[in-house]
Amino acid sequence: LDRERESEHFRLATWIGARPHGIDGDVLGPLIRLDHPWLTERGLRELSQIFSGHVARLTLSWAGGTELEAAWELARQALDEVRNGASLLILDDSGAYGPDGKVALDPALAVAAAGKALSDESLARRASIVVKSGMIRNLHDAAVLLGLGASAILPSSIWALSGDELPIDVLNHGLEKVFSTIGTHWLSGYGRNFSAIGLPQEVAQLLGIETWASRRSIFWYFFRSRRKALVMVCAMTRSPG
Repeated sequence: LDRERESEHFRLATWIGARPHGIDGDVLGPLIRLDHPWLTERGLRELSQIFSGHVARLTLSWAGGTELEAAWELARQALDEVRNGASLLILDDSGAYGPDGKVALDPALAVAAAGKALSDESLARRASIVVKSGMIRNLHDAAVLLGLGASAILPSSIWALSGDELPIDVLNHGLEKVFSTIGTHWLSGYGRNFSAIGLPQEVAQLLGIETWASRRSIFWYFFRSRRKALVMVCAMTRSPG
């Protein structure tokens, strides 16, 4: 679509906080509207100040067990924080790159697990999830996180490589292209409009999406046999004579 039509029909505004505001007469904290889902370090600090008393910061890291187990453990922490009054959850992997042996937890797994835990307890609209991660490498990673339930994103690696000129306008145009392909007009109406190929079933179940050619499926065996045949052909063509 041309830029004029995209500008008219697509909306990237996102809401941060409990929705709807003041449900059941409870004081749930602030409700903030952002023109787009991209946050800077300064913007995140300002949000944290606005939500003072209603903000929880959870570390995106894991050191033992499996990554899926770490994601579910973070989801339990998120659930406890929301039950205790948090309406802004900040998932941050800044502390995962130290000498203590911890590694960064995939933010997609964390967002999906936390969102499911809150949804299962009818608390999904009581809090917003903000992700600050160095594992957000490109527009695709960001679009997946937004589809899984993140309300705003701070892609620290992209910002670090961008210098003083942050490509927020470029990323906004990219999101509009994603929306135009899928048929979604508003970011607030964007969800799990995607699937996967080759993703293990247990990961797809956590993410809440469909997967094809996953391990132990008939499609996986089909593609594996095709790959073996291709390797054999390549080996034969490279052999002398």
